[in-house]
Amino acid sequence: MEQLQIEAVVREPATPSAIRRSGMIPAIMYGRDLEPVELQVDYRQFEKALGHGARSRVINLLVGAAGDSYPVMLKEVQYDPRKGHIIHADFHKISLKEKVHTRVPVLVVGGDEVEKRGGIVQHQLREIEVECLPTNIPARFTANISTLEIGHHISISDIQFPEGVKPVDEPDVVVVTIVAPRRVEEEEVAAPAEEAAAPAAGEKAPEKAPEKGSEKAPTKE
Repeated sequence: MEQLQIEAVVREPATPSAIRRSGMIPAIMYGRDLEPVELQVDYRQFEKALGHGARSRVINLLVGAAGDSYPVMLKEVQYDPRKGHIIHADFHKISLKEKVHTRVPVLVVGGDEVEKRGGIVQHQLREIEVECLPTNIPARFTANISTLEIGHHISISDIQFPEGVKPVDEPDVVVVTIVAPRRVEEEEVAAPAEEAAAPAAGEKAPEKAPEKGSEKAPTKE
C-alpha cells in the first residue's frame, strides 16, 4: 500500500494558539527508540491526508529542512470541542518490520439491492481492528450484501483478509445486518391484538356501556 507523505518542522517556541493562527497544527512524534519531538504541520496538508485514510495508513513524515524521513502512524487527532477544527496531532514512529494494530474501514456494497427487497441496512462495525506488518495494511475491506435477506448478517469471519493480516476481534462479531422496516414490525405486533378484540363469527359484539349523563330520566305516568 502506498505511503502518505506529510511534511513537518520542529516546533518553534510559540504558544499553540499562535501556531494555529499561522495555519499550522501543533504535533508530537514519539516512539520506542526516540525521544519525543515537538513538531508543527501544515493544517491543509494534514486535513487532506486525513481524507486519504491517514488514520489507518503508514505515513512518511519528513521533518526539517533536510527532510529526515520517519515511518509513523497517526495515533490521535484532537479537535476543538466547540469549533470542531483540528488542534493537535500525535505521530507514533514505527518499525516496518514489526507488527502493529490499526483499524481498517469497511466498505459495504450492494445496499441498493437490499433496499429494493424492503430491507434496511444496519451498520454494526464500520472499522475492523487488525494486526499486521505496516506494509501489509489493507486500504479497506469490502462487504457485499447484495444477496442478503432480512434477518441475515455478515460477521468478521465472512470478510476476506489478505495473507499476513489477522483480525483482533472475535470472528462472530457482526459487521452489518439486514433488518425489517420498523413500521412493518409495529404492524405485525399490533395485528394480533386487534384480532383478539374483534368478535368471533356469529357472536354478538358486546354492548357499550352508556356514557355518563346519557341515561334518560324516568318519565312520570
